[in-house]
Amino acid sequence: MLLAALTGGARGQLQPEQIAIIAMNGSLPSQRIAEYYAAKRKIPKSQICLIDAPSGESLDRGAWQTEVRPFIRDWIL
Repeated sequence: MLLAALTGGARGQLQPEQIAIIAMNGSLPSQRIAEYYAAKRKIPKSQICLIDAPSGESLDRGAWQTEVRPFIRDWIL
């Protein structure tokens, strides 16, 4: 699971709605960790972005550039 902060202000603490939690769609452990983290940090569940990516501990650059990164960018916008 990856955590990404959406830029908000130049200074100060990020607000819960400014945080994105990235979790693997189809991975129950990843989704549970994301939900746990969101609950503990009072981050709305709507801030959890579920991505489709091949299972495993790494992701090749091609899949990141053509599949995952564009999906996350579209989700943020």
